[in-house]
Amino acid sequence: MEEIQEKETIAEPEVDSDNSQAQQAEGQAEAPSNLILGKFKSVEDLSKAYQELEKHQGVQSEELGSLRQNSAMLNNITQAWDKEKIEKASGFVKYMLKKKKKELTKEENLCNLYYAVDVCGIKMGIMTFGTDGAYVYNGRKNALGEAEPYFKEPYNYESGAVDTTGCGDAWISGFIATYVNGMKQLQGHIGKYEKAGSFLKDSNIEDMENWLIKYSMCVGNMRARATSLLKGAYGCGVTFEEYERKYKR
Repeated sequence: MEEIQEKETIAEPEVDSDNSQAQQAEGQAEAPSNLILGKFKSVEDLSKAYQELEKHQGVQSEELGSLRQNSAMLNNITQAWDKEKIEKASGFVKYMLKKKKKELTKEENLCNLYYAVDVCGIKMGIMTFGTDGAYVYNGRKNALGEAEPYFKEPYNYESGAVDTTGCGDAWISGFIATYVNGMKQLQGHIGKYEKAGSFLKDSNIEDMENWLIKYSMCVGNMRARATSLLKGAYGCGVTFEEYERKYKR
């Protein structure tokens, strides 16, 4: 027994090297730093960083100002097909959409649509006329050289509607999504196979875009018709209490 007690007294405790290194690192982290603001080695470095920040903020401010100006212009365009506004907007937009102006005749509205494309260089103009249908114009001309827009009457509007709120938005979203996806496929195939030789003739591309616009208008019609059968906002929506009771689980 005495020998065992003597051995236990003589044995030295084990040293945890991991804990020792962690404590040492912690001590170093707690040591005071000579860096300015914990980051900059000198006043010169701090000054340079501040100047770069001012420069960056200045660029952001200019970009924000330009964005606000362009947004205001686009908002004006959506309010009225004014030729002066169309000319200004044509510098930074390729597609223009608008519902008809009630105070103008159908011909006057379409003339503004043609003006946007033929004179101002807009790639495509889109105008909705409610129950009178929608027009899309991309510069297409008939045999006499006259403007020939695409036209589509709304689907089954004679059967009535529950609420027409949002039908125009539904139409344009259906058209744009379908048209953009179709053109992406077309451009993707052209980019992939054009190098292998003559892939498509210009008449083939024109034919595909022609049918794509027509199909996209059909999708827009379908979306608008579906929307007309649902109650929209502006007094026709459900209250939060009704929503909580009916939909939230």
